[in-house]
Amino acid sequence: MKKVKNIKKIVASALAGFIITNVGSFNAIALDEYTSGHGVLSAIFTDNTPSSETVDLQFRVSAGGVVNGSTLATDTFYTVDNDFKLIIPITAQVSRPADASWDGLLGVNSGDNIWYHDSTSSPNFGIRNEPVQSGNTNNNISTDLTWELVSFSGPGNFSFFQTSLGAVTTTLFNSSDGVNEADANDEWTFDHAHSHRDIAFTAAGDYQLGIKFSGIVDSTSTPVSATRILNVTVVPEPGHYALMFSAFILLAVKLKTRKNLRK
Repeated sequence: MKKVKNIKKIVASALAGFIITNVGSFNAIALDEYTSGHGVLSAIFTDNTPSSETVDLQFRVSAGGVVNGSTLATDTFYTVDNDFKLIIPITAQVSRPADASWDGLLGVNSGDNIWYHDSTSSPNFGIRNEPVQSGNTNNNISTDLTWELVSFSGPGNFSFFQTSLGAVTTTLFNSSDGVNEADANDEWTFDHAHSHRDIAFTAAGDYQLGIKFSGIVDSTSTPVSATRILNVTVVPEPGHYALMFSAFILLAVKLKTRKNLRK
């Protein structure tokens, strides 16, 4: 009897650990969830004028995008950090391609499961230098804007990159080699632009991507920068939890049967 009780304690402890590690890894804070459409992380002037040189990173979801289950009627800006998150769906789970250009990108081997979301998939993720007024390049934040991955946390690795015909051609952000501001892989510099790239993760769960931009205000030649945390949730396939739950049920039945036989 004592042995059965000890086994129950072990099972309970394992179940609690599983819940904390897997269920608890998903953000419990109620954030605005972007699940479909066209979206970009934007460097903007917070008061819509370059005179104050007050800048920020915000996420713009275009009209027609879906946030919190509702379709947006107009382009909408969201503050990031603790207010917004990008949802990578379960349909993104694939096997890592065998092409050698993928080696070292995510720290996984060919054939391993990854969540791969290409630049054309919805919800998509891009980066842009947001002009104050459409078509007015004199009011852009910078002529030489640099984006950096300055911090990272999550249950797996992450990369933001470009592909062509299945081969990786440019790596922009990559967590598997560590996050280092001096690492060329974690920096991306371009002039007045708006660009989408592929994004991939090695595990389901919640990620926090610390992204910094810096540059020069066109109209005043003043250096500016801002850093924000972009929240991303990678959704696991339903079978992940179903399999674990089934295993615990079978173990519980086995223990119950053993207990009854000893009576």
